[in-house]
Amino acid sequence: MEDKSYIIAGGQRGSDRLKLMARVTWDISDYFLRSAGLRPGNRVLELACGNAEVTRRYFDQIMERNGEILGVDFDEPKIKDAKELFKDETGKVIFEVSNVEQDDLSRYGKFDFIYCRLIFSHLRSPRALMDKLKMLLSDEGILAIEDVDFDGHVAYPENKAFNRYVEAYKELGKARGADPLIGRKLPSMLRSSGYDVQLIDCRCPAFLDGEGKHMVDVSFDLIGEGLVSNGIMSKDEHSEVHGKIVDFANDPTTLISLPKIFQVSAKKK
Repeated sequence: MEDKSYIIAGGQRGSDRLKLMARVTWDISDYFLRSAGLRPGNRVLELACGNAEVTRRYFDQIMERNGEILGVDFDEPKIKDAKELFKDETGKVIFEVSNVEQDDLSRYGKFDFIYCRLIFSHLRSPRALMDKLKMLLSDEGILAIEDVDFDGHVAYPENKAFNRYVEAYKELGKARGADPLIGRKLPSMLRSSGYDVQLIDCRCPAFLDGEGKHMVDVSFDLIGEGLVSNGIMSKDEHSEVHGKIVDFANDPTTLISLPKIFQVSAKKK
């Protein structure tokens, strides 16, 4: 199932990127989920679950009291990976291919906790999804969202290739009808959509070394086709900029951050 608004390429390379993203950001996501109110025994809906690399990290906590998890994602190869990862947990966690902007979500029933990780910045109609999700929350249910503000990157020292990546990503998002700056807007959007905002936080993971530094070159590689097809840069420019970003990341004296990640939880009024 294809979604042209999604900025980053899917398939196996996209699945590998999600594994990397889960490894380098899980500490902040774990703290957020616990602070937002994720509890054993919850019935959980995870949107954009991908290959379930994050799901497996909170699975044991939920199952302490026989909870349930439903993970949905539009990318069929990632759902296939998720099912394989949880093949021995039949009935406890279910994964389905679904485009949350287009599909009727009411068939899933009500949930105690709905987790949306890095999906709203790829949507054409984020407010419409917020309205949908309100109908899926139980009376005391919690909506927990983590998403980026792409202006929040930091690199030291200043690097032209890194800056070109950030600007190109934002251009591609705009061309696709998505919003890479949505992170800062989420609290106000939720409030105006009839939610009671409970928690707001903002994190910006930064790295001097290790695989976290390579999130930028991996992500830039996976938006290359979109950049070229939308006329934002040529194949040659993409290849040149990508090589310079890899060199920058490999330099032990440089610092690279991820974009700011806003974390917001809310309940329906």
